[in-house]
Amino acid sequence: MREITEETQEIATRSESKIDPMHDRLDNIVEMLIDLHLEWGQIQRAISQLVPVQEQEAAERQLASRLGPIWNNLTPETQDCIVTATMLMTWRQNVRAGWQYPVLGLWEAVERELDRTLEPLRRKYRLSAAQVAKDKRFRWEDWLSRFAETNPSHPLVPALLDLVADIRTARELRNAAAHAARARVSVAQAKAMDDIVLGPRGNGLLAKLVAIRTVKGSDQLRK
Repeated sequence: MREITEETQEIATRSESKIDPMHDRLDNIVEMLIDLHLEWGQIQRAISQLVPVQEQEAAERQLASRLGPIWNNLTPETQDCIVTATMLMTWRQNVRAGWQYPVLGLWEAVERELDRTLEPLRRKYRLSAAQVAKDKRFRWEDWLSRFAETNPSHPLVPALLDLVADIRTARELRNAAAHAARARVSVAQAKAMDDIVLGPRGNGLLAKLVAIRTVKGSDQLRK
């Protein structure tokens, strides 16, 4: 059995004493976690420890159905991020606070799959810091744009450029979520992130990254 911290165990005990129905209890747990102003990783660990396994498995089945063959092409770590984020999306429907957490979770999933898919290509085609970003902070959207400019005939360029706008918008939403103490993230922003990353029909950014691994030139993505 996974270890449960004293803090999360206390939350579980308090929620059980207050509310009986399962979904009300889960929402109560989330409310208490949000009040603690935790980081995404802490929220994810707490949810995995406190939420019954059958609830997590049900969310996973729904995602597997929504994403189709894409689901099995994601790492277990990415899947866990998405499961937690979408459970939070479901439970937060009738409240105004806490929407930053689904956004942060979906961004974590995007970062994991970007690194997994594109890092081998970046190692083969190293660009200078000046070519990538003036402030020298690495961003995949900047690297992809510069890569396309310097390697216009590469067979992956059309597919890579198709990622840029989605990554940029997702990062803007992530940045808003990371500074939620200054400006509350709205349900509309969280749903926009869901549409970008997962897609209304499982055709979002993650699906594009999985597809890139099979198009012409994808041998460049192998380590």
